[in-house]
Amino acid sequence: MGTITRTFANQIKTGGKLDADGLDLTDTFAFTGTVTGAAANTPAFFASVTADQTLSHDTFTKIAFANEVFDVGGVYDNSTNYRFTPGFVGKSFIASTIFASDAESNLYAHSLYLRKNGSTIVYHQVETGSTGETFKQNIISLNGVFAHDADDYFEVFGEPYTSDSGTVHYPTGSGTIFKNSFYGFKIIE
Repeated sequence: MGTITRTFANQIKTGGKLDADGLDLTDTFAFTGTVTGAAANTPAFFASVTADQTLSHDTFTKIAFANEVFDVGGVYDNSTNYRFTPGFVGKSFIASTIFASDAESNLYAHSLYLRKNGSTIVYHQVETGSTGETFKQNIISLNGVFAHDADDYFEVFGEPYTSDSGTVHYPTGSGTIFKNSFYGFKIIE
């Protein structure tokens, strides 16, 4: 373990600045004090669906991420709105991943939207075929760093396309396996 020589220790005690050239920065130093002024990347949240959600063909639907896995800072509404409201002015990393499943093999495209204050800011679409060439499932995700005010809110919507105008399911997963999720955290600037 590295040690601080008396010269550097005295310099710290008298309010001087410690010159890193005098320390071996590859050493391991035990620290028992308190760091002040350091920023944390909270608030942070992670939510998933609690029950299989069914979406209809070509229908824009808010995804019900009702399972609040964690919510540091109380910024995620998992009861009715299923939205992230940052509570601070700055930037956040926000992401969502969706697993869509159709037992009838009729799913041919799938869209995912991230909306800020009711307006789409990110849109991704996966096309796995055409109306005559369909699949049972697909996965789509989106993410980014977004500037916001304290009271802005973010929500996720899905829109599946099936060749039979049927329904698609967003399954829950099992245990700690989350097939559908919405999450984010503060970016430290």
